Amino acid sequence: MASGWKRIIFLLYVAAISAASSQAQTTQGGMVGTIRDEKGAYIAGAKVTVTSPSTGLQRETRTAENGIFRLLALPTGTYEIKAEAQGFAVSTSPRIEIGVDQVRNVDIVMHVGARTETVEVQSEAALTQTESSKVGEIIDNQKVEDLPLNGRDFAQLARLNPGVASSGGGGGQQGGEGGVSGYSSNGQRSTSNNFMVDGIDNNDYFGGAAAQIPSIDSIQEFEVQTNTFSAEYGRNTGSVVNLVTKSGTNDLHGSAYEFFRNDVLDARNFFNDSDFPKSALRLNQFGGTFGGPIVKNKTFYFLNYEGFRRSAGITRITNVPTAAERAGTFTDQNGKPITIAVNPVSAQLFKLFPEPNLTSSFGNFISSPLQTDSTDQFLVKVDQHIGVSDTLSARFSRTRIDTFFPFTPGQSGTNVPGYGQSQTGDNDLVAVSYTRVITPRTLNEARFGFNRSNISLITQEGPQAATYGFNTGYAAGSPLSLGNIPMLSFSSGFVAGSAAVTNLGGGIDQPNRTATNTFQWIDNISHTTARHSFKFGGDIRYIQLNRLYDLAFNGQITFSGLDNTAGTGGVNVPNSLIDFAQGIPDGALIFKGNSNRDFRTSSYGLFAEDTFKLTKNLTLNYGLRYELNTVIHDAHGRLSSWWPQKYTTFLNPTDPTIQTNTAALEASGIVLQNNVSGIYNGDHNNFAPRLGIAWDVFGQGKTVLRAGYGVFYETIIGNIPGNAMLNPPF
Repeated sequence: MASGWKRIIFLLYVAAISAASSQAQTTQGGMVGTIRDEKGAYIAGAKVTVTSPSTGLQRETRTAENGIFRLLALPTGTYEIKAEAQGFAVSTSPRIEIGVDQVRNVDIVMHVGARTETVEVQSEAALTQTESSKVGEIIDNQKVEDLPLNGRDFAQLARLNPGVASSGGGGGQQGGEGGVSGYSSNGQRSTSNNFMVDGIDNNDYFGGAAAQIPSIDSIQEFEVQTNTFSAEYGRNTGSVVNLVTKSGTNDLHGSAYEFFRNDVLDARNFFNDSDFPKSALRLNQFGGTFGGPIVKNKTFYFLNYEGFRRSAGITRITNVPTAAERAGTFTDQNGKPITIAVNPVSAQLFKLFPEPNLTSSFGNFISSPLQTDSTDQFLVKVDQHIGVSDTLSARFSRTRIDTFFPFTPGQSGTNVPGYGQSQTGDNDLVAVSYTRVITPRTLNEARFGFNRSNISLITQEGPQAATYGFNTGYAAGSPLSLGNIPMLSFSSGFVAGSAAVTNLGGGIDQPNRTATNTFQWIDNISHTTARHSFKFGGDIRYIQLNRLYDLAFNGQITFSGLDNTAGTGGVNVPNSLIDFAQGIPDGALIFKGNSNRDFRTSSYGLFAEDTFKLTKNLTLNYGLRYELNTVIHDAHGRLSSWWPQKYTTFLNPTDPTIQTNTAALEASGIVLQNNVSGIYNGDHNNFAPRLGIAWDVFGQGKTVLRAGYGVFYETIIGNIPGNAMLNPPF
């Protein structure tokens, strides 16, 4: 059934010869306006030419009978306008700024005179977007470079838009400090934002964040659309972040920079009193840009590099066993001393805890080991003008990260040094775009994009399980730190009212590795008439998500404090450390099996839309898009799901044949991927109509009233069906 839908979508795509992305849309803008004489009469057949002084790019068109002209496919930048008509002096206008995916309204008044005369006129360029009902804001290069940004994270500027709020999420890789700022748009999830760079997908399909964060100095500008965006945009229900990188121009330009911080220059914060000194800090962020012409007015290049280095002390205060507790002396809930015999294995494990070094109500142990971060990012971009009708652009950018965090992540993890994690990986973005002006009113845009992320998380190599008598199935010194001791978890800490003892051991969700490849093919066609601007398009994406997730492969042993009888008369003392000292775990967990999954999915999007200029100051936007996201599957059939309708009996966890006992699996409601059409039901009815108006209330481009309606669909991010990889029998 799914393959049939793929064929239908492919045939529609070929028949339409048109495409524009459900997630990676146009970055180019345009102009629309009217040309009149001094008495206000429309001038038909006037020739309108716009030229980019920085690159020599030129576009031409003529006005219709009603004096309206439209120009499409204008890359972001500054343009000069020239209008020519029989019996009128040539009119030139001041430079007009065109932003990402922005259509500017420009009205020109021509004066009677010889064509050899040139008159510079003040064209009326609207100060606000008057041609679209979309709600959003363009953040230009000056704002990107001048506004303060913590960690030079450009996405923080998205919060300048109404309806956008900070959230706790985040992700992405950049040449800066940490990941992209998580934010929510109009109450949608923080994973519902659609990130694009130069019109190409820049999304982390697994986590739902941005895959790569371009350096601030490589950004020309970006647009954040938060509501009522047109039919060419799909994939997500939150915001659309459409970013354009810088290009070279006819002039040589370059820059070099470094930002640094250290603990010598930083002030103490509120918590840094004499007992808690400032942590060590060395932070350097440096780089440069260089761009210019290879062939003037024809071929241009732009280069950017940014490096980031940080070494920062991370302070944690926690509780570790005291000398008395290591010897078996505790107090019960009434404060009465009790003494127990310490299990020999526990006695050896006690030695893995550091000795107390602090007397404080916050805890008895403080440490500040170093977190280290090293990131390198570079970008290469080449633009080529092929004659007057064709432009070609190609960009490659790479980010490489290498970080070490000295603790098990999370305050409830291991809060003593020796059990940290390292994260290494890289992200590559490739974008190739080709634009052809077929006629002054018709043009075609084609794009190809490739996005690859490869991230690994590995626990720091620590005490070996075999040394302490644990049989986890891995020998000492096994690769990826699989020979480490199990995670020792203390669920209730000391006696109620006291601080909890730290857990011990590496994270149970490591090692893990996520390698994602996204291939994207886009094509779209635009055609304009006097009052209409039609656009038709489609997008095909093919996603490979290869995931290694060794959850609890080292094992986890939990001590609850509810299993000992150390109190007077054999009563329980609710202290998990007593359970540990006596060697009485509450539970143990270890996963076995094949944790590799090679997920595959495809996405298809088709749309048609029109911008209809009803009057000089009233514009109607309407369109329809269709989206199809195929059901995610494993390339080797290693995926299953639970269907309640098929359940008749529980699965016996002690059955040694559980992985091959097909009858028992089916009786418990577990269905294998190869036996069903999908581990969840696909949706083939994702039609998304869009309708909106933009009313320039006073006709001056200063006050615009917008209204819109749309249906939007959310893409299922990879970690949702990815949870199914933990299902039996694999």
